[in-house]
Amino acid sequence: MNRNLLVPATFALGAGVLAGWSAGGPGGTAGFRLFLVFLGVGAGLFFFLPAGKRWRWLFLLCFFLSGLVRGAGARRASERFLEYTRAFTGRTVTVLGWMADLPAPWREGWRFPLDVEMVEGEEAPAGLRWEVFLPGGEPSPRADLLGQRLFVRGRVFGGSSGTATPVETITSAKAVSSAKAGTPALAGGLAAHLRVNRWTREKISAGLMVATGGYLLDRGTEPGFRAALEPTVTSWRQAGRRPNRARMAIAAARRRLLAVGEETLPPEAAALLHGMLLGVQEGLPETTAGDFRRAGVAHLLSVSGLHLMFWLGLFWGLGKLLGFSERWLAVLSLPVVLVFLLLAGAGAPALRAGVMSLAGIFGRQWGRPVRREKLLALSACLILLLRPLELFSRGFWLSFTACGGLLFLLPAWEKALAGEFTRARAKAKYLGWVGANVRKAFLVSLAAQAGTAPLCARFFGGVTLLAPFANLILVPLGSACIQLGLLAALSGLVFFPAARLLNAGNQVLLALFQRVMVFFAESGGYIRVVLPWPAVGGCYALTAVFTWGLIRNPINRRRRIPLFYLLVIILALVLAGLGWGLAQQFDPALEMVLFDVGQGDAIFFAVPGGYFMMVDGGTAEGYRQGVRPYLHEHGIDRLDLLVLSHPHDDHLGGLVRMLEEDQVRVAHILDSGYPHTTRNYSRFLEIIDERELPYTRVVRGTSLRLGEMRGIVLHPPASHLSGTRSDVNNNSLVLLLDYKGTRILLTGDIEEEAEEELLAAYGHLLRANILKVAHHGGATGTSWKLVSATRPELAVISVGKNNRFGHPAPIVLENLEQAGAAVRRTDTGGRLELSIKRGRIALKRGARH
Repeated sequence: MNRNLLVPATFALGAGVLAGWSAGGPGGTAGFRLFLVFLGVGAGLFFFLPAGKRWRWLFLLCFFLSGLVRGAGARRASERFLEYTRAFTGRTVTVLGWMADLPAPWREGWRFPLDVEMVEGEEAPAGLRWEVFLPGGEPSPRADLLGQRLFVRGRVFGGSSGTATPVETITSAKAVSSAKAGTPALAGGLAAHLRVNRWTREKISAGLMVATGGYLLDRGTEPGFRAALEPTVTSWRQAGRRPNRARMAIAAARRRLLAVGEETLPPEAAALLHGMLLGVQEGLPETTAGDFRRAGVAHLLSVSGLHLMFWLGLFWGLGKLLGFSERWLAVLSLPVVLVFLLLAGAGAPALRAGVMSLAGIFGRQWGRPVRREKLLALSACLILLLRPLELFSRGFWLSFTACGGLLFLLPAWEKALAGEFTRARAKAKYLGWVGANVRKAFLVSLAAQAGTAPLCARFFGGVTLLAPFANLILVPLGSACIQLGLLAALSGLVFFPAARLLNAGNQVLLALFQRVMVFFAESGGYIRVVLPWPAVGGCYALTAVFTWGLIRNPINRRRRIPLFYLLVIILALVLAGLGWGLAQQFDPALEMVLFDVGQGDAIFFAVPGGYFMMVDGGTAEGYRQGVRPYLHEHGIDRLDLLVLSHPHDDHLGGLVRMLEEDQVRVAHILDSGYPHTTRNYSRFLEIIDERELPYTRVVRGTSLRLGEMRGIVLHPPASHLSGTRSDVNNNSLVLLLDYKGTRILLTGDIEEEAEEELLAAYGHLLRANILKVAHHGGATGTSWKLVSATRPELAVISVGKNNRFGHPAPIVLENLEQAGAAVRRTDTGGRLELSIKRGRIALKRGARH
């Protein structure tokens, strides 16, 4: 194939996948029109272009249409399965199917995919796959059940819109039986709501939570589970549907390799090794995963080219010791790469590494080395043809940008600095050689980081400035851990004492690796910054121009003067951006976010100086959909203050989920302390006690301060209110915050009785610029007396769309309008984001009522 065609063909294929998924492809009205448009454009180009270009354009059009068909097919399959699953969402059903993969740890329990054959006695669509979740306390299903026919009874969740993520959708392993069963209606149909996530890529359309006391049965022989009904067919042979034996063998081999590490290493060391060796992160503590990210070595947990290099390096070294020629090693590397891909799960980074490695090895052996851009394009083409939805995976883009940095930036930088390397070697024979190689290793790390840093800032909300230095130490150390662990795992299959001996030494290396990683993670080199997409593109453009300038050396070449001026302009723009950023630091803004969590409350504050506060967390589902993605996107992994206004689930559920997941560190917790007997509140206090989290029960008069934001608790009084319409609501914690003269009143869910108490105690001292309307705008609160006392410029209401309570009440809106307050609501404007400076309140996001 012409070298000029493969790269644009890859982009055409990706554009086709994106268009097919977005428009529905030939199967949908919009997709059919799109298909006809491009078919017409292709026909026109074929007849009107010069003869030499016709076939090229036709070739590119074929790739685009192939992507269109693949993307549309994936879209239609997802819609079909989601439409079928929606009828069961929220219900407890009995399912018959095949265990499609080995069980993996999930929280305190287990999870595994199930290829569904029958639901409630009726045949399911072919290809339907759900993910089964077994809560803590249930025994693990045996590995030899892989491919066996199982009866499972549980509650179906997450099948309404295709946006659910399996672990994220479940309220609690112990509480799933009491979770709400309702699912929101799909306005505009499924097509308007589908998004691509892990479930979508793995063709999973729903989750099945096996409640405690449910059952899982494989012909009635599994100890620890109770059979609720007898299967009509007791063997997969009689059922007429044969499990995938190859998949079973691969999963069993993977399980055996992991078992060696589990039996020869302490649990923490085994989890660390398996995370780097095979990308198994289920048993890895979240704090450790965060250390990988903050130290800039998260790529060691994503099985990709680096890991394949470790495998091939070990194989190549052993082959050389045994006397194999390079040609034989090249041939034998094919099964090694295939085994690596199968054991690693064949994700996008691993597939990319496998294709590029094999193409590079065989191209070199045949004397026809493949150009670097062709290597990238070929691997991307194969991935998109086999698994088109990988286009929407973060791993896909991070893998290719990292590889692009190594293939394109690194050679250019080495060429530009070749003279420096030569002079360094000449100065001192040995020290110069060591220094030159250290600099080269540093450039390798820097090139990979330059390729991924803008996307990391976009996806994860931060970058690690010390990553090139951390990689200099941790990548070689991690390589030794991985290769020694792999050698131990393989030898453990043959002679177990050898594995024990090897992993005894590896345990020391793993401990050293973790210590060094924690040092870099806690060194303060992690910068939180979220880049918009235009800024991401600008970073890549600046890197490309800078690299081009290094090669061309425009200052010394008269014919490159225009490029020199271009570099000067770009540098001026960068300096202007830095100057604007510094100017913002002198007048920083308080960021206030009112999340759209349905009928609940969740408010976040980012205080200048790096302080973060959260007031309530919405329901567990609201936290999953609204709060957690925001915190993750902005790289927020700690809260200086967590405030619970009152212990109702629409305020507390998300906080319990946050504390259970332990992905966000909490420095201090405030609570009104009003006694409540719900299971969620008991769990909230239990977690605080288990982790010994700093906890304070506050009453009227308690003050707080975060940076330049000050606050005082106005309610409840020391003796809690009693005998009211709702004592829990009326003892909500009420906060008055002040940032540079702008006052914010947070009222929880107080009602009329609590308002009277506040007005009697403070009167017009309640004056506030921003009022968080109480109880989602319910008619029992936000009276005219309170509104006239606060006189807010802006009133914000956290309320669910089309809620059954009729919130916000017309009388509340009338009171606010009469007071001249601008009203913003989450049900009409979605998430509300406010930027607050001295004397100015700017609404960054949200629609006016």
